[in-house]
Amino acid sequence: MNGAKFLVKLLEEHDVDTVFGYPGGTVLPVFKALYASKKIRNIRTSHEQGAAHAADGYARTSGKTGVCIATSGPGATNLVTGIANAYMDSVPVVFITANVPLSLIGTDSFQEVDITGITMSVTKHSFMVKSTEELALCVHEAFKIAESGRKGPVLIDIPKDILVSNVPNKFMSAQSKLKNLNAALPDVSQEVLLSASRLIDESKRPLILAGGGIKESNASESILALAKQINAPVCSSLMAVGEFPYSNELYVGNPGVYGNPTANSALEKCDLIIAIGTRFSNRTAIDKFVKDGSCKIVHIDTDRAEIKKIIEPDCYIVGDAKNTVSRLIELVKPHEKWFDGSVKNEERDDILEAVHEMFGDDAYIVTDVGMHQMWVAHGYPFEKRGRFITSGGLGTMGFGLGAAIGIQIAHPDKPVILITGDGGFLMDCNELATLKRENLPIITIVVNNGQLGMIKTIMNKARSSKLTSIKGAPRFSSLARAFNIKGYRVKTKSEFLKYAAEVNEKRIPAVFDLIRR
Repeated sequence: MNGAKFLVKLLEEHDVDTVFGYPGGTVLPVFKALYASKKIRNIRTSHEQGAAHAADGYARTSGKTGVCIATSGPGATNLVTGIANAYMDSVPVVFITANVPLSLIGTDSFQEVDITGITMSVTKHSFMVKSTEELALCVHEAFKIAESGRKGPVLIDIPKDILVSNVPNKFMSAQSKLKNLNAALPDVSQEVLLSASRLIDESKRPLILAGGGIKESNASESILALAKQINAPVCSSLMAVGEFPYSNELYVGNPGVYGNPTANSALEKCDLIIAIGTRFSNRTAIDKFVKDGSCKIVHIDTDRAEIKKIIEPDCYIVGDAKNTVSRLIELVKPHEKWFDGSVKNEERDDILEAVHEMFGDDAYIVTDVGMHQMWVAHGYPFEKRGRFITSGGLGTMGFGLGAAIGIQIAHPDKPVILITGDGGFLMDCNELATLKRENLPIITIVVNNGQLGMIKTIMNKARSSKLTSIKGAPRFSSLARAFNIKGYRVKTKSEFLKYAAEVNEKRIPAVFDLIRR
């Protein structure tokens, strides 16, 4: 068995059922072995970055580690943005690249790049396989590292001669040398919990700020229970949008630079922030609200590296969010209600209402990056957790369509709706070919305002600018039809509902060019 066939066998042993990627010269032996596999579905995208985002979206919603495969040189470098995106949002993906033969490494040979060096700062770990003996060990450890602790991407780079060389039987049973990286976090001491509960009891206006870290521990219900106990409004970072029911009166939205006015108002008035699973991103702009020491902070996080990195808390707890919050509930006293969060300054409009009306709470809502992303985060009425998928930490334009593909593969029976901007869609519209080829019933809504909306906002809403205007953009409905996908140009809710009903009934992909000029 050669290295490529053995690699596929190792992926099967890790229960991999889907890989995303793009073939090329050095990696062809792997794709040949993949096509022979009866257990793994190979999704060939139109571009390696699309494959990376698809593996990312698949991992975020399937509960499994994503896998993405690319060739050497430009194939590998085209993955870098997707790798960085997964790293910033703590998504477990194993990226596998082929490289030139070992004898050519370091000679600047055709399509040779040091991909392990290039991605060193945006991976949890990277391996270059230097012998057939190392192959099994590298794959086992890559999955363990990606899935353990604070999850994230791992890269395996394999020279072509190892892929075509036979693997001796004695090297096929290698086990990971890593210890159990998912060992339980140390118990949180009662003393620390009491210190946190005292700060909560002494506060008059407590507020809970939840970040994307709460997803892994399924802590949202416990957090709402604590909020109810102390009558605290709940804010979420962008990465935690959708983790709390929009209809809950304690949930006030996401704060920060592009945040919800109600959430920012609550932060301005509170005297205690209970921060859970958040890294205090500069987009959340907590420093704006914590200036003179009058607002105290309790910080709860599983990752010790996040404590004191941005903000100095008055009390911190390193521990599992769900367990820690559940124990706090038993200690804190009830509070009087101090903030009315029933009005969230909603930014919903008739199109968001139409999407929710037609596809319901089970739909996965995916966004690209831009003003449409904030529009959805502020106003879409999420009721089920885990249904909002977006690029948070890196803010990657072009993330949306690839991620939607991965999510639809993971959940073939669920509606997947991509809401993107005209700028972002131009970065990844080539993946419409993947939608057609795989017959994925993804609904894409392109908010077409002829502008790079967020850039225009940064430029003080200038009426026109060569930097922000999207002149020469195609008619997106016609572009979709060029890919043999249904395309519609719509302006009103009634138009959208009419055509969406048609494609939803047939479960076919479609692009809606939503004119907002």
